Parts: sequence; structure tokens; C-alpha cells
Amino acid sequence: RGWATGGTAKDAFKEGIKQSIKLFFKYQANKSKSDIDKGTDGRGYEGWVINPAEPNDAWIEQFAEDRWNTPVNGQHSYVDELDKIITQKYIAFNILNVREAWNDLRRTGYPSGLNFPTVSDAIVPNVCVRLRYPSGERDFNKNFAEVNRPGINADDFYTKLFWAK
Repeated sequence: RGWATGGTAKDAFKEGIKQSIKLFFKYQANKSKSDIDKGTDGRGYEGWVINPAEPNDAWIEQFAEDRWNTPVNGQHSYVDELDKIITQKYIAFNILNVREAWNDLRRTGYPSGLNFPTVSDAIVPNVCVRLRYPSGERDFNKNFAEVNRPGINADDFYTKLFWAK
């Protein structure tokens, strides 16, 4: 994007991967022993394969390089460098900061390979692209009718805001 950051997108991507892995293992180290006992198949109690149990810098570097070239599931290709970066940010934040991950998705359109399931709910039958205005805004803003225009800026869960992808 032309920002002067002192490195390449690839360098920033790999550093993000490294920090994410280190944070995960820091959380693992702070759990009680019974929480992190592994079964005979090398899986932790969450069902994740923890291999290696404690990665070294060379392993993390190789993993980050591999993720730059191929998505973790290998089922789709990245669209561009921004897709690579946002996909990994989404993976890292999807557990810790769900709202930021969701907002990145609706703001940028990345990660490109996500398919949302249909939600069986009568009011919101699918994943919403925005939140509705608060009831106070609808009830007390005398200009709300000008803002709430069907097809342009309707106050529903599925009309995208002008800045959303």
C-alpha cells in the first residue's frame, strides 16, 4: 500500500505468525498440567495436534515461510498479499478478538476463502453484514427516515454500509 514500514509484506506476515505461535505456547505454558496432558495420539485436550510440543525458532520460521506460500488448509489460493495477511490475522484473532476478525472480514472482504453456513434463525437467517442502529437512534432521531432508505442504507442486517466489501 506504499506505507513506509521498513520491511516487506512478507516480513510483517512472518513476524505476525511467529508472535501468534509464541503467544499460543505462552498460554499453554500457563495452564495446569492436567489441561495440557497429551494423549497417545499426540493431541492436546482440545483435540489439536501439538507437534512439536515446544517449537524452536527454526521450526517457527519454516512454518511461517510455508504459510506465506500456501494457506494452512491448502484448499484455496490467496488472492493477493493482503489476503495472506488478513487470513492469518483472522486465524489469530478469531479466538481472542472475534469482533475485530469479523469487522476485518466485512471491511476488506478477506479472508477470501471463507464460506459461512446458513444460520437457522427466523430474524437473522444468515450471517449479518452489519448491526442495526440502536433503538434510541430509531426512536429519537427526527432525521432517521432520511438515513433509513431501503436498498441504500436500510436499517437491516443485510444492507452493506457504503464502506463495506
